[in-house]
Amino acid sequence: MGLNVKQALTAACCMLLLYELHTLRTRVHELVHEHQRQPSNLEQSRLLAMPALAPTFAQQAIPEPAPNRPKTQDTQKVETGPKATERRAPAPAPPPPKAQGQKVAPQPEWSFVDKDTAVVPLDGEGVPPAFALEPSHSRSGRGVLLTAIHKPGNEERLSKPILEALRAAMRMSSVAAATAGLRFGLVTNRLAWEFMSDAKRCRVSVWPDCAVFSDGSALFKDVVFLEDLPGYDGQGLADDAREALAANLAQFQSWPLLWFQKILGTLASPFAQTLVVDSDVYACPGFESLFDEMGDGGGATQQPLVAVMAADTPYTRGNRFASRPGMPEEFSDFTESSLAVHYVDTTSDHALSFLALLRDVYVRHLAEANSGRLFVRNDQTALREALFTMRDRVHPLTFDANRVGCRDSGCSDGCLMVHRRVSPEMSRTELAAWNEEQAIIRKAKQDEKKRLKQEQQDAGVAPE
Repeated sequence: MGLNVKQALTAACCMLLLYELHTLRTRVHELVHEHQRQPSNLEQSRLLAMPALAPTFAQQAIPEPAPNRPKTQDTQKVETGPKATERRAPAPAPPPPKAQGQKVAPQPEWSFVDKDTAVVPLDGEGVPPAFALEPSHSRSGRGVLLTAIHKPGNEERLSKPILEALRAAMRMSSVAAATAGLRFGLVTNRLAWEFMSDAKRCRVSVWPDCAVFSDGSALFKDVVFLEDLPGYDGQGLADDAREALAANLAQFQSWPLLWFQKILGTLASPFAQTLVVDSDVYACPGFESLFDEMGDGGGATQQPLVAVMAADTPYTRGNRFASRPGMPEEFSDFTESSLAVHYVDTTSDHALSFLALLRDVYVRHLAEANSGRLFVRNDQTALREALFTMRDRVHPLTFDANRVGCRDSGCSDGCLMVHRRVSPEMSRTELAAWNEEQAIIRKAKQDEKKRLKQEQQDAGVAPE
């Protein structure tokens, strides 16, 4: 009995000792925290002196920057909190390269000529490659051609471009009439296709989207590998053209080689009538009727051999001048268009010459942009010149913007091809309501941000 009492007293003493230690440690932490919140003597002196020094700072002139440096204030003073802090101002962005300024002066040799002057391709331009004139396969039927092009070094991994193209093709296949008889083709890189086709490398356990490819890739009956097309990497071109294709041009929407290879892929189309569609285009039921509107193909006289989409954003609005010698003044008003959706009668020699000219003009424009003589952001400037030059031979047609390339309407509004990334399945009414709802949400976020900033200012806290 005595032993139990002794053990109980020992346990109670231990518990009391532990409690005292915990209380002591808590008090030490409180004192340390309180000490950290209190300014030091040096800081107190600095805080007391700040009101008197503030006018002096305001009256001091900003020192003149050293030569060859942009005139900017090196530091910014933040004196809104209990501690005045000083941080370096962000470095000014470097000026854009001269080669990419949108205000590019027209070259004297590009002056407009008499409007009755016949426009022909420049020497050496517009000659189709041998693989287009004598394809290894027989072009036949109607087909939709998509592209999935990769930057060098990005081929042997899960391919987002191939998956996007496949999903677009699956959508088109699901809404096309069963009697349309459409085929689907893909232009891509061999290594990327082989990686996606290899179940040991493209493992569903690692990338679930590999199952999407495995289940749907058979839809692409015709696959064109870029590596099989001579000159796909720019070899054989002039030095300035190869340099421009490899350049990282400012203001450019993508890497320059992309559009060059897309044009080569169309030249190698396995179809007699080819509808080339970007992967971000949302097809609506009945889109296959576009083929019927183009006729039977075969290069019929006065039949549109090329049809393009109206440009969503014209990039030549500020550059009304020509980009080569020998262009009449009417070129300044020629409508710009887009290749996001375009049709080509790929059995026609004129249509193939147009594609070859588009390729050559695009490369020339890149070289001019790289040297600072022309503003280029994508392939639209080259398309404009090539269409104008070949307009009497390919009879180009621009699709109705309310049916192809719709931005603010949907399938239920009569559109055949919607071209917007956000909610392409919505109708015009649904999209307008959604945009209004998003505007209200953005306004609420802006108001909340302003309110928090004002509260911080009232409390004397520097805003984050």
